[in-house]
Amino acid sequence: MKEKRLVARDGQDLCGAERVRPRRLGLARGGLGHGGGAESTCSGEMGNLGGRFYGGWLQRRWWRLVARWIGKLEMVIGRWLVICVREDEGKGEENGCAVSDAGRRVRHTKRDYELMVIERLLGVLVSLSTPIAKAVVSIKFSVSDVKSKYKDATLLPKWKAFQTVIFLERDDGLRDSSKIAAFDFDGCLAKTDVKRVGANAWDLMHSSIPDKLQSLHNDGYKLVIFTNESNIERWKNKRQVAVDSKIGRLNNFIEKVKVPVQVFIACGVGLKPGKTNKNEDDAFRKPKPGMWHLMEQHFNSGIVIDMDQSFYVGDAAGRKSDHSDADIKFAEAIGLKFYVPEEYFV
Repeated sequence: MKEKRLVARDGQDLCGAERVRPRRLGLARGGLGHGGGAESTCSGEMGNLGGRFYGGWLQRRWWRLVARWIGKLEMVIGRWLVICVREDEGKGEENGCAVSDAGRRVRHTKRDYELMVIERLLGVLVSLSTPIAKAVVSIKFSVSDVKSKYKDATLLPKWKAFQTVIFLERDDGLRDSSKIAAFDFDGCLAKTDVKRVGANAWDLMHSSIPDKLQSLHNDGYKLVIFTNESNIERWKNKRQVAVDSKIGRLNNFIEKVKVPVQVFIACGVGLKPGKTNKNEDDAFRKPKPGMWHLMEQHFNSGIVIDMDQSFYVGDAAGRKSDHSDADIKFAEAIGLKFYVPEEYFV
């Protein structure tokens, strides 16, 4: 069969294939690649993109204009780039183009090409909206690195130190789990004041806390406290006082609520505003996720954590009345759902 030339309005030859007008790609039903019999492209099946939704977008003039200009740009760059479709169940491909049962190469019309470009744009939008997986930092942990003292301060029974973290070795009845209910301590579970020192210088933040924690424990959650306490590092001359005060409050809190709790205390100092000395920026201090990774990798019996069911509650959410945004950024760095105490306990 003699080939016919596809000619533009100004008489310029566009391609050497016989002009066979394919049936228009349908959008109202079944999405791109499923209307009027045009079922696939050179790169494979288009799939159903939700015809009614995308079809509405395509009716908007600005979308069509964007698609038209991008289409022109791609044609200039690719020069002879033309997207091909099968007219029906093709039996092969020839030079990158679908071949129909009749052996004829089938190409898109200008309108069909615009629709294909729009689908590419939508694909880019979908890829941009896909959450990026959080990078996980591997923490090297050895039993020989665990100490019964934090620098020159002696720790109370069951409490140990690893680098700049003090942790409760095991609380009675603690069960590792894929579901983690994590909490800040000061200003979240306990009402404290920097001017008040001592194991008894605290009160429950909300009266509902014991019942709430008991309910979580009964539902199979492991309760974990992640708390910053830079005074342990800063009070070099009174470090033992700072250690006894913090650990004493946590011990008394656990005794008060009567549920097993795992605890991690970040004693390091964070990077001060305007400073660039990274040696002062402790890797375990919130908002950095170091304490979480330490728990996840070495203190949960290797159980994979269900991030959809796990969550974190803290008071430092970056609000005007908050002292910082460390808690909400901590949750974001890990990928956890976040609640403020008054939202979760009240």
